[in-house]
Amino acid sequence: MKIKVKFYLSSKLTGINEDELNMELEKEIFLEEFLNLLGEKYPVFGKNFIYSLGARGDAKKARIPLLIMINNKYSGLKQTIKQGDVIEIFLFAAGG
Repeated sequence: MKIKVKFYLSSKLTGINEDELNMELEKEIFLEEFLNLLGEKYPVFGKNFIYSLGARGDAKKARIPLLIMINNKYSGLKQTIKQGDVIEIFLFAAGG
């Protein structure tokens, strides 16, 4: 199953040199599972972002949160990723 991933993040934060990846997945998976796969494949991304999901349950390891859109719609971690989906990953930041 093919999907597209677009990054709106610094490559220094992700360890990924491309702004866009075409990826193959074996089956439909939850967004949370997909982010964990990205973290395994790209350790810098995992180190900087995966702990923000709370998957590890360790508040001391919290990282920068992400805003993730699937097909131009805000998506939660239990959103299913399907064939042809476009996933956009943004750095969630605020300023004043």
